[in-house]
Amino acid sequence: MNFLTLDIGNSKAKLAVFKKEQVIYKKTLASNHPAGLRDIIRKFKIKHSIISSVREIPSSILDLLKKHTKAIVLHGLLDLPIGIAYKDKEKLGSDRIAGIVAAKDKFPEYPVLVIDSGSCITYDIADAGGIFLGGQITPGLSMRLKAMKAFTNALPAVAIPEDAPLTGRSTAEAMQSGVFFGIVHEMNGFIRQYKDEYPNLKVLLTGGNSQLFVPNLKYEIFADPNLIMTGLNLILQYHVERHQ
Repeated sequence: MNFLTLDIGNSKAKLAVFKKEQVIYKKTLASNHPAGLRDIIRKFKIKHSIISSVREIPSSILDLLKKHTKAIVLHGLLDLPIGIAYKDKEKLGSDRIAGIVAAKDKFPEYPVLVIDSGSCITYDIADAGGIFLGGQITPGLSMRLKAMKAFTNALPAVAIPEDAPLTGRSTAEAMQSGVFFGIVHEMNGFIRQYKDEYPNLKVLLTGGNSQLFVPNLKYEIFADPNLIMTGLNLILQYHVERHQ
């Protein structure tokens, strides 16, 4: 049986087809329409799907999935393989839930910290018993650079740095260095603080910009670009086994 996972972001949607725990197909789609989605469902004979979204799910996508599959929309009130101690579960980002589920499946006996570096950077912690405790949300690389341009008169628009210099020798380089290494120190700082509380903590890094940071982090990091999709697949498997 093949499962379909769909993670909808602000500008694009990531799709993966799983056969048990193995990804057999991946694709990036526009996040506002289902072009090609019906063909994928037919090709892989999808009967079950799960959707994670940072915004309201376009009706064209949701209606299509509900018509052709048994579709689940992930949220904090759903029956899950982890416990959630978050105060407002209904507002908890579904991608954050999926990341923790995947991390706990990988390290079931350890506390885990999941860092997801995208438009925003999220830091999410779960204890050894599998309880999602909460975390932090900070601006991502692009957002920080755009904010400096938007809220000043003199600073330029600057691209995301692939290899930021420690010492910027121009205004653009100084902005890139400040943002990039500011995030590096932020990540190292959060990891250090959590390791003080949870000495056997496992740290997992995912997200579109994650590979930029790995060489600059001081701690052992498990980088996994498919972490969110893996978590979605695990949640879907769990739900199908228990409820359908």
